[in-house]
Amino acid sequence: MKPSDILIERKRQVYNLLNDFPKIMGVEAINHFKGSFRNGGFTDSGLVKWRPRKSLRDSGRAILVKTGDLKNSIRVKNYFKNGVTISSDSVYGEYHNMGTNRLPQRKFIGNSSRLNTRLKYILRERFKIIFR
Repeated sequence: MKPSDILIERKRQVYNLLNDFPKIMGVEAINHFKGSFRNGGFTDSGLVKWRPRKSLRDSGRAILVKTGDLKNSIRVKNYFKNGVTISSDSVYGEYHNMGTNRLPQRKFIGNSSRLNTRLKYILRERFKIIFR
């Protein structure tokens, strides 16, 4: 294969990677945010556990998990060239994520340096494969 053919092929691979990367970001972000429910807290640079319930009535189950609807409501709202917007279409999701004067904040979606680090790692590894 001629050097010019190799360059053209690598250019095509980079173009495809950059086109596909918002979808990759979406999958990784959704998995990261659903992990909040498994971990019982939100991970930014580290895990910040959610405040426990006051009531002992439901003490045997995980916080923010009764039906699984909130966790399953996490979706990609918009894809952009440089990223994605993740949201919850749950009626009460914003109240939990932001907190209210009656509900403590139990953030499960938001900016996360750990997620950003993971996305950079994935992108770097994919580039390594292209340019090996």
